[in-house]
Amino acid sequence: MRYSTPLCLLLLYISPNYTKCLSLQNPATVSTPPPTLLPDIKAAVIVPGFLTGASDFQSLASSLTSRNIPTVVVPMPNWHWLPCLGGRSMRPMLERIDYTVRHLSANNGDASIPIPPYP
Repeated sequence: MRYSTPLCLLLLYISPNYTKCLSLQNPATVSTPPPTLLPDIKAAVIVPGFLTGASDFQSLASSLTSRNIPTVVVPMPNWHWLPCLGGRSMRPMLERIDYTVRHLSANNGDASIPIPPYP
């Protein structure tokens, strides 16, 4: 199977230090709440590339899951990328990725449980 659209595939080993590792800010200058502990799981999260949607990668996720690699795709249609054009914030995309990772970790890596719509 050949994919011509951009793809970002995150292979995650979610450990209790997950949120601490993602922090790019200097902790001495920014007061942040303590990191949320997540369970240890092994799974893959597919992040659709710029201007692509989740539907483009569902078959890839199904294929990986059938090979015993629990895989989910961040649920976002391609039109969700439009506000990012022209240099606008990527925060909505990052929030959807975080939402998907937290859902997967809350279900102990069970990719068969559907991801609820993003609020």
